[in-house]
Amino acid sequence: MESGVTGAVFGRSALWADRPALIDFGEGRAVSHETLAATVRRAATGLVRRGTRPGQTAAVYTDGVSGHLTAVFAVVAAGGVALPLGVPDPAELLAHDVRLMFTGQRLAAEAVSAAEASRVRQVVSFGGGHGATEFEVLLGLDPLPLPVAAAWSPAVVAEEGELSHDGFTQAMALLDGHVSLDEHDVVLVDWPPSGSADLAVLGGLAFAKGAALVTGGGRELGVTVAAVVECGKRGLRRI
Repeated sequence: MESGVTGAVFGRSALWADRPALIDFGEGRAVSHETLAATVRRAATGLVRRGTRPGQTAAVYTDGVSGHLTAVFAVVAAGGVALPLGVPDPAELLAHDVRLMFTGQRLAAEAVSAAEASRVRQVVSFGGGHGATEFEVLLGLDPLPLPVAAAWSPAVVAEEGELSHDGFTQAMALLDGHVSLDEHDVVLVDWPPSGSADLAVLGGLAFAKGAALVTGGGRELGVTVAAVVECGKRGLRRI
C-alpha cells in the first residue's frame, strides 16, 4: 500500500487513467495520470536498486517542470528526501550530504561539475550528457516493494524549510483551500523550477485531484488556473 506523499499524490491515479496529467510544451512531453504514476514508481524502484536508502537526500536541479516534478516524487517514493535547487552550490550539496543529483540535458555539465566538487556519486539526467546516467536506466530495473513512509519523516527540504510527509500533504490541502482544484481544471504553470517547494506542492495537488498541469505554452487548452510570476512574485489565481 502506498503511503505518505506518494499515496496522497498518486493513490487515485487509476481513476483518471489516460487523461492528461502533465503537458510540457517546452520539453515536448505529455503523460497521462496513470503513466506518470507508473514512471515515478519505476524510477523509485531504480533508485532503491541503486542504493538509495530511507532518509537519504537527493538534489533536484532541472530547468524543466516535467523533469523537476518527476524527480522530486521519485526521490520521495524511494524513501529519500528531495532537495530542490536553484543553483548547484557544492557547499549546499556538502551541507546536506547529497550523494545523488537529478538534472536535465541542458544543465548536465553544470550539475556534473558541482558533483565533482562535493560528495555526489551519481548524476541522473533527463536526456543524459556529460557522463550523467540516463533517467531511463532507472526504469528498466526489476520492481520491488517501496519503503513505507512515516508521517513525521522528511520528504522535501527546501528554502522554506523541511516538509515531512504530513507537512507536504498539509501544504497541498492549504493550497487547495485557496484554489479548490478538481478533475476538470487545467492548470497553467509558468513558475520555473527553483529551490522552493511550491512547484512540487502545486504539482502534487494537481495530480491528486485529477487536474491537468500545462507548462511551456498551452494557453489555448482551456486554462482555468494560472500559476504565474508577476512583478517578480509567484502568484496563483483562477481565470
